[in-house]
Amino acid sequence: MTQDQEEAPVQAVVMDALQHDGVKLEAGAQVALAPAEFRKLAALNVVALASDVRVPAAPADPAVDLNALIIATLQKLDPSDFEADGTPKLGAVRERLPGQARKITARLVAEVWAGLKPAV
Repeated sequence: MTQDQEEAPVQAVVMDALQHDGVKLEAGAQVALAPAEFRKLAALNVVALASDVRVPAAPADPAVDLNALIIATLQKLDPSDFEADGTPKLGAVRERLPGQARKITARLVAEVWAGLKPAV
């Protein structure tokens, strides 16, 4: 097949953060992929056809949604996911929210934990 006869690129949406061709792509990023690359990544459930993905409206305050994700995660942690002093381990929270891991800081987890602690 010549270059002129190659299949057109597939417009895809990244479903989970990944590194592709040396570039880090965040969840939600739109990319053009060669059909063979798309099929391989789609089989791993890390991309989907852009035309098949419904993009939700942007939240009014992304920090509120991140806090909600952290709260839901804290409520599901195992006892081994806590430090000796009872605070949640940062790594345990980040591990369960890989698409948000770079945004999750020790300070943020501590603030959310402090607000949640009386309710737990």
